[in-house]
Amino acid sequence: MFDAFIRDHEFRTTATVVIAHDTNASDIVKTLTAVDKIPANKVIKTLKFTERRWGEHLNVNIQEVVKNLLSSGKEPVISGFRVVGDKEQGRKMENIQQTSLDAILQAEGLAIFKEGKLVNWYQGKSARGILWVLDKIKATDVNVSWEKDKDAIAYEVIRQKTKVSADMKNNRPHISIHVRVEGDIGEVTVPVILNDPNVLFKIEDLLEKEITKEIKEAVRLAKEDKTDILGFGDAVYRSNPDAWKKLKYDWNDVHFSEIKADVKVDAFIRRTGMSNKSHLSEMDK
Repeated sequence: MFDAFIRDHEFRTTATVVIAHDTNASDIVKTLTAVDKIPANKVIKTLKFTERRWGEHLNVNIQEVVKNLLSSGKEPVISGFRVVGDKEQGRKMENIQQTSLDAILQAEGLAIFKEGKLVNWYQGKSARGILWVLDKIKATDVNVSWEKDKDAIAYEVIRQKTKVSADMKNNRPHISIHVRVEGDIGEVTVPVILNDPNVLFKIEDLLEKEITKEIKEAVRLAKEDKTDILGFGDAVYRSNPDAWKKLKYDWNDVHFSEIKADVKVDAFIRRTGMSNKSHLSEMDK
């Protein structure tokens, strides 16, 4: 299918690619939306926004998909879309003539491929763990617990940089993942003294553990599916081309599923907002 797209001189290889999840592709392009007259424009805008703000989806084009399909060291990852609600009603003009639509288009996880075939779907933190490794996080919110309160502190990521390197240990590939994250405190729901450096250090430590957990979970799921969507094979090739010549033929099924990856995360809090002290700390418990 992609051969026809990249061969046609009138077709742009920068066109966005999405996978229809639990629905047909025709249902997505036929569902009328409230703002955009063309449903495809709604898909593109939603995908760009979710990638820029939530960090759980990826905007990829045909050229990138074909490149990863042909690469022996990295498999494609493509965002999914689905129709939520009544599909038949979503095709009618009445769907956009009311404040609450009967059918809407919604970004839905990441489609995971292996050798050109879809093998799994990752959503939520598992999907974000993939984007941490791929260095594709533009902005997101990381929630951490404080003492007994779950998700009590929200951390807004403003920039991040991930470096993936590989080396050979005992004739086996070994991966090192180093993530550097900077962000602001977006919200606290418990009494926290944010002008105390020790408190900020503790929050940074909690953030590093949470991000490390997401990355390790993504690596674990990819190894279970035996598909190198994280680009570890490319890292091995860059560090040791001679070793990669021997590993690439059974990389996904043998070497990638047994690979060990060390994860190191450095998280920094740059700002705490307009207030260094939560108003909750001044309230009587």
